[in-house]
Amino acid sequence: MTGERSRRTLLAQSGRLGVGAGALAGLAACGGQEAAPAGKVRTSVATVRFMALGGGAALQWQEQQFARFNETAGATAKVQLKSEPEADQTKLFQKFQATTAAGDAPDVTRLKEVWVFESAARGALLKLDTYFKNDKDLPLADLIPRFQDSVKYRGSYYAVARECSILIPFYNKELFTAAGLDPDKPPTTYETFRDYARRLTKPHADPAQGQWGYDVYEFGTREIIMFWFLGFVRRFGGDFWNKDKTAVAINSPAGYEAMEYLVNMIQRDRSTVPPGVTVPNGRTGGKIGMWETGTWQIPVYPKQFPDLSFGIMLWPKKVTHNQSPSCGSSAIHKDSRDPDAAWEFVKWWNAPEQQIGFYQNAGGNSPSRRSVFDGPPFTTDPLWKTALPGYTSPDGKARPACERYDELATSMTPHLLAGWKGEKPPRQAVDDAATAATEFWKAMGGNASKAEG
Repeated sequence: MTGERSRRTLLAQSGRLGVGAGALAGLAACGGQEAAPAGKVRTSVATVRFMALGGGAALQWQEQQFARFNETAGATAKVQLKSEPEADQTKLFQKFQATTAAGDAPDVTRLKEVWVFESAARGALLKLDTYFKNDKDLPLADLIPRFQDSVKYRGSYYAVARECSILIPFYNKELFTAAGLDPDKPPTTYETFRDYARRLTKPHADPAQGQWGYDVYEFGTREIIMFWFLGFVRRFGGDFWNKDKTAVAINSPAGYEAMEYLVNMIQRDRSTVPPGVTVPNGRTGGKIGMWETGTWQIPVYPKQFPDLSFGIMLWPKKVTHNQSPSCGSSAIHKDSRDPDAAWEFVKWWNAPEQQIGFYQNAGGNSPSRRSVFDGPPFTTDPLWKTALPGYTSPDGKARPACERYDELATSMTPHLLAGWKGEKPPRQAVDDAATAATEFWKAMGGNASKAEG
């Protein structure tokens, strides 16, 4: 599909688009297709339970789509959808685990990519390879490999990647101009990024009232804190595991350099908002020069903060060009009462019309289908033209896929946080984080059989 094709034409395809030849045409295809088998003839209506993620306006839009499914596509196939929403994704996964243990899991669940690996390892998910092979309405070749491959387990697909994002820096163009910086030329090296952060900083007796050069993704002990830091480690040339995946190996020259870089910006330059300091509405109210968040904010900021003049950049390449991709996904439980009916819903929910609708109405996470990226706004919005190489870069690496990932990651974050606070020297903070994770991993018998990536 070309960039000139209208959104109306895109939506009219309703899931039957082929592989586009535009913005993402350079990606390798994931697999060939065969003729789809005849649809299952049902003598009674199948009820598909979907454990959805969402709250507020996002959930309202989703519920409207679910009602439309029941009235149209589902009615034709004798499939009715029952929504079981949860607003917090961590609580959703806990609920999924609890209902699985109780033998009452939903047919379809929205899972973060790393939870797909863990759930497949525990035998809770249905392998989808046969559906992909036989159903031309959801071709693997139309799913961005960087994200679809993150929902693999032992070489097979256990979900459909959806709701994609990468972590990147945003910046305030007006503050750039006021500091004498070109608002159309963000920094392209780590040295320049650090210099820009210093130049964008205006100290104040009350840190909450000052202007800061850089605001990190967030400080705390959630697992994503480790993933955010790991993005720097990987760009600086390091990785998470040792060679045989028997130990966590961020305590490397790259890991030390990454921590030193951030600590210098926080503690020495005082250009970066430190742990414990909150700048109310700083990112959207003109108090933060550069900040890190996900690409989901690209469509959200203009709606919520129309006066905010912002740009985006990809993290500069140092040794690699990793931009930390992540995604939510649609996974079918292995004990689904009617897997074919569940697949019919998953296929519909991941059609181009629904993916672009989710992007526009339910939080800004971008589609996983290449054909959607071959049309507006992705081919017309300058911000997306900047972001797309980060989606396709071969250096992009998702969270370390392993069993008990959340526990492993959160065993590290208190030590990393102590480094950023200045409570531990940078090298010791990294060493302690790696030691804590390795001890946890060894205690559970961790090795290459329990991890990938």
